[in-house]
Amino acid sequence: MTAESAMLVPLLLVAAFVYGSAGFGGGTAYVALFALFALPQAVSAPLALVLNILVAGVTAFRTRHALRAGLLVPLLAGSVPGAALGGMSALEPTLFHVGTALAFGVAAILLVHDSPHAGPLPARLLTRRTGWLLGPPIGSMIGALAGLIGIGGGIFLGPLLHFSGRVPGPAIPALTSSFIVANSACGLLARGATLGLAPATPWLPVIPLVAAAGFLGSRAGNLNVPVQTLRKLTAAILTAAGVRLLWMAGSAWAA
Repeated sequence: MTAESAMLVPLLLVAAFVYGSAGFGGGTAYVALFALFALPQAVSAPLALVLNILVAGVTAFRTRHALRAGLLVPLLAGSVPGAALGGMSALEPTLFHVGTALAFGVAAILLVHDSPHAGPLPARLLTRRTGWLLGPPIGSMIGALAGLIGIGGGIFLGPLLHFSGRVPGPAIPALTSSFIVANSACGLLARGATLGLAPATPWLPVIPLVAAAGFLGSRAGNLNVPVQTLRKLTAAILTAAGVRLLWMAGSAWAA
């Protein structure tokens, strides 16, 4: 790991803490940071997925009692095949940069936006029939996008569940974190089987540190930490990375 790459570590820890506090894995932030520091995609993509699995896995374990399997299974029925197809696809670099930059922009907005439906809404819970009508198509779209970018897709699913007003508040972190773990694992396997994985040995010591930061983030409510300020910082990182990617795409087109 170079000195420049070592500067990434504290930023990765902040990202894991922030996303862990919201029930996410942090994939968008990891990919954004790796893009800012120009890490090769063959290294950054699988590393981001591994970190995503660990951080989201912490939240999935801590919130397992609130998981609504009847809502999760229809979403995964669409997202897992979508994540596999996305993970096996190698976009032309310019298209990848533009698509990822747009995803970062959406993620940055969602990260700092407070949902009007954050509270428990047990009386308005989605029915099993509605879940199977909406879950697979929504899951497939999010899964395909997540697989292409190298994330889990929770940053898109979580706000969607909030804004729907049809899912109890405590169930949302459980759903999004489990969704992230499944899609990230599927995308990682698909990417490894088709595109190959570059060794990331220098980053191995960082992995448990990021997992620990995600665990602390999941307990941020008990630590009296100004999470909203950190979320704004992470949104700024996503925006900066998106601008960098768009600049790279524009330079490629102009060449």
